Amino acid sequence: MDLEMDLADPVAVIVTLQGYQSKLAGQVETLKQDMATCRENQRKYGAGPWKTSLSSLQKSLAARSNLLKEVRFQLDLVAAQVRQGRGLCNKLNKLIGPPITTINLSVGQQHPRPHTADGTR
Repeated sequence: MDLEMDLADPVAVIVTLQGYQSKLAGQVETLKQDMATCRENQRKYGAGPWKTSLSSLQKSLAARSNLLKEVRFQLDLVAAQVRQGRGLCNKLNKLIGPPITTINLSVGQQHPRPHTADGTR
């Protein structure tokens, strides 16, 4: 998958981040389960053979948890910006009416709105 091309569209970025969020959340849960199994094995068979495995799992869990926090933080920022943008759009629409241009999201280009009978757009 060529992320460079796919991530030119802001919607694609959000969808991709949501996909990574799901993937990382699953990995974090699996690592937690693996650590629980490792600790159980330590109790049953002694800590020695499982010490390295538990350490490795802890490092992986910390790394994945940090990535998950970063993804969630970015998604929260996007959600906050969208809420602010929506509020501004509503305010502007009430004050000055609809915008002059519309955006075709499928191509990412702006197209002028046609003039109305009274000469406005």
